[in-house]
Order: sequence, then C-alpha cells, then structure tokens
Amino acid sequence: MRVADDPLDVERQHAALDPICTRVFEETASRRRLIKNRPELLAALDYLGPDDVLVVMN
Repeated sequence: MRVADDPLDVERQHAALDPICTRVFEETASRRRLIKNRPELLAALDYLGPDDVLVVMN
C-alpha cells in the first residue's frame, strides 16, 4: 500500500485490501527512491512464496 498525505486515502486502501490480502505492506509514497531504500517493498518481495502473486497499483 502506498501511503500519501491523505489519511482517508490510507483508510480506504486498508478497507479494500485487508479483507482480501494475507498481508498488506505499507510504504510512504516516493517516486525517486531506489529499490534498496524501500524496505517495505523488499519485505513484500521476500514474503512471496512460489505460487504467490504481488499486485502493485499506483
């Protein structure tokens, strides 16, 4: 989940994702961060199993 400045947006994302996801990873929005500086994205990738699917939406 990408966290922006709008707390209501975060609540809406949680309301939509929590019932259908095993785990939701939350990271502050930034387009300039290198992947090595994105700990939640790296944690999400590490969490994936062989048959899992990672969906990233912008």
